[in-house]
Amino acid sequence: MAKILMMRGLPASGKSTQAKELIAQGSWVRLNRDLLREMLHFDKWSGFNEGLTIDAEKILARKFLKKGVSVVIDDTNMGQKHKDMWMEIAKETGSEMATVEKNPPFETILERERDRDKVG
Repeated sequence: MAKILMMRGLPASGKSTQAKELIAQGSWVRLNRDLLREMLHFDKWSGFNEGLTIDAEKILARKFLKKGVSVVIDDTNMGQKHKDMWMEIAKETGSEMATVEKNPPFETILERERDRDKVG
């Protein structure tokens, strides 16, 4: 059975790292609204663009889930309305849904952010 795994946490909390580990196992894809927004709109935010980005993310998720491919969502800002949205999609597609809260110590997040700054 396909799964939706929604990861929540601050930037540099380890969401994308865990998503990459899942993808390496096979039968998982990653959906990330920030990356879709960049791809679709060259990162130009507007209410209209964001609506299209969310629509694209949901369409992709449904397609993958219906084909038995699990989806990991590692967007940064996800509150209860996002969890409800993903739970509804899980129900529609007969998939399981889980949420992982990434909460490393704040010092770890700061260290990771410093390392990101050195790379970029």
